[in-house]
Amino acid sequence: MLRTIFASMAVAWGLVPGVPLRAQNRAQVAAMRHYYLEDLIRPHDYVPGKNSFLVQNIHRGEKKTLLELTGQGSVRHIWSTWSIPGDDSDIPAPHRVRMRIFVDGEARPSIVGFVDELCRVAEATGSRFVPLPAFNYKGAFNFYLPIFFDHGVRVEVEAADEINEFYAQIDYRSEKVPQRASRLVSEDNNGTLTLRYDGDVSASRPGFESNRSVPRTQILEYGDRPAELRISGPGILRQLVFRGNDLDDLELQIYWNDSQIPDVDAPLKYFFADFTNAAMESSSGQRRCYFPMPIEKRARILLRSLSRRPGRVEIDYSVDPEGLPAGTLYFHAQYH
Repeated sequence: MLRTIFASMAVAWGLVPGVPLRAQNRAQVAAMRHYYLEDLIRPHDYVPGKNSFLVQNIHRGEKKTLLELTGQGSVRHIWSTWSIPGDDSDIPAPHRVRMRIFVDGEARPSIVGFVDELCRVAEATGSRFVPLPAFNYKGAFNFYLPIFFDHGVRVEVEAADEINEFYAQIDYRSEKVPQRASRLVSEDNNGTLTLRYDGDVSASRPGFESNRSVPRTQILEYGDRPAELRISGPGILRQLVFRGNDLDDLELQIYWNDSQIPDVDAPLKYFFADFTNAAMESSSGQRRCYFPMPIEKRARILLRSLSRRPGRVEIDYSVDPEGLPAGTLYFHAQYH
């Protein structure tokens, strides 16, 4: 198991194993990167949460509550899929599960519609909040538009047909400090469903965005001894790219500042895990990482051959040369 740790971190990414980005999605994911990744190195003023469900044999008209919260916060990501009797395909039959979302104790839901329809309409908005297609991997639907609430939220589903199995996962945040928020509402105009925010939603959270990233490339050799890259701080490592013919044979270790034990320690193939999302990209002979990684003094990046075979690896990286505010969180990952 690989655990990637930013203290109290919760980010709504669509994790899509083995699926390359289409050209139109690549530009969209790049645009999302600032929103989803920029403030990870800040201490957070929210508490992340997740509800996961597997419900079997739901009958037509039967309702299930997936989430009920009090207080202030936001729902960040809803993932869902289902199967119906007699249908063994990977693609769930449309219009079988209706979702209703009640915000701040309202008697009528702010958002109502079939799950698949709501996800497709959310994707069609082209919003900066939507990093990947709604329907992206083996019949899984994703809803990324944040649903803000001031006093509470309740998410329920109702079976519109007989359901063999229903899966759902909801990622949410409980806010400690009040945030300016707008309500997301759905509207049905003569059979056409739309989604909109009732008020302004800021483009991004405050962070450390900088246009001073300095790209560099190093070609390193390894064998009996690991390849080693040293980077001087202060600054923020914004992009880390590995290229080579034998990347799955490499183990990655990163030491921040004067650490004597690796702060990042994992086989490269498990660190990236063949995911494609706002933070990671994997393709043949190349791995890209976009997690922001602060460096106060220095960083040592080691790549060791697990089989002790000699080889070469090309590393591209870019660093914002800037000072780090107090309380900056450091990136850690460890393979077990």
